Amino acid sequence: MEEVIKVEDCVKEIGDYNIPIYNAIIIPNNATNGDVVKAMFPVQCKNMGNENNGIVVDFYGDLHTFDKDWWNAPYKKGEE
Repeated sequence: MEEVIKVEDCVKEIGDYNIPIYNAIIIPNNATNGDVVKAMFPVQCKNMGNENNGIVVDFYGDLHTFDKDWWNAPYKKGEE
């Protein structure tokens, strides 16, 4: 089953006004874990190559290394 959120349902009632809110991240079908990380955070990704099998991601000057297999694996909603 696929969930659909209608734009008109994305409103917040403030007083007598319904203010539209659009705080959502669209995750496409067949997204990888890496696709989701890049969608959630404005990061610059550098592939370190096969030497250490990692993807280095720069989070505002703080470098993190992700396993390449995990980075390229299909994203599974609700899993850690």
